[in-house]
Amino acid sequence: MAGVKDIFYYNTLFYVRTKRFQIMLPLAVLISFINTFLVDFHVVTKPASAFLFTEANLGYSEILFILIASMFAGDLVSRDFSKEGLFILTQPFNREKIFAVKFLSSILAVVLVVLAYLAGSFASTFILYHSIIPTWWEIVGISIVGIISLVSFVSLFSASVKSPTVSITISIFVLLIGFPLVQSIMGDLNKEPSSL
Repeated sequence: MAGVKDIFYYNTLFYVRTKRFQIMLPLAVLISFINTFLVDFHVVTKPASAFLFTEANLGYSEILFILIASMFAGDLVSRDFSKEGLFILTQPFNREKIFAVKFLSSILAVVLVVLAYLAGSFASTFILYHSIIPTWWEIVGISIVGIISLVSFVSLFSASVKSPTVSITISIFVLLIGFPLVQSIMGDLNKEPSSL
């Protein structure tokens, strides 16, 4: 068990020390304050309520969450073909435990960035309206469940490609371009997904 904890610790440390984490964390906070800056500099008018402002502020979450999940889980399995991955695979643990620990450490890194984004969004709402919406905890819960789902989905792309860069690129391409394109085509054809 101590070895599994060590792998979790060092994998989490790997994520926290990467440039992607050090860039995505402040970027997420900066994005959460964009609407506050736009209102303060009179580029857009201040929404009538804290609810409308929060809704507008969280409008960036879809693209941001896709980027965060792709950056942190896009190379979850494909990193095993690097020097660091070969070191982990030589440890006396079964493959399922190693993958589970790496998956949990990527979720921890992703959730930290998402929480920073949400904290910034709620803080910017409080700055303008001196209150936040009472359902903030539901937004946090749904966001965490959503980002964990995205991390799980993106891990599939990582398992199918050996190159970390290619797997990250594929996951971003599929989630940002592929799925919206299919959705748009299905909408134009007036077709909805059917159950089998």
